[in-house]
Amino acid sequence: MSYNLVDSNFEDNYTNLLEGIVFIENQYPYYDKDKLEDTYSNSKYSIQMIQNSLNGILGIDEFYKIVIFDILIGNSDRHHSNWAIIKNVSFRTKKKNVRDI
Repeated sequence: MSYNLVDSNFEDNYTNLLEGIVFIENQYPYYDKDKLEDTYSNSKYSIQMIQNSLNGILGIDEFYKIVIFDILIGNSDRHHSNWAIIKNVSFRTKKKNVRDI
């Protein structure tokens, strides 16, 4: 799932919050959310699966910071819908000139 967050300071920017499941399902199209595994490759939900899913999107070192924090606070609930990446997106809207109409 993803959420669009509008930046009120700029009319041509928004922030997209993408849950981990988005990246996993992109890399593993047969991922079963309930079984926590890819039914095609039999890959289980793991750090390796996350690393494969985030390859080229986010450095795994950044994700490991979350894992270390979870260890420090005793969090054992870091599933595919319990982490996300924020992506900033810019777009330009061309204002129509009277002559363009």
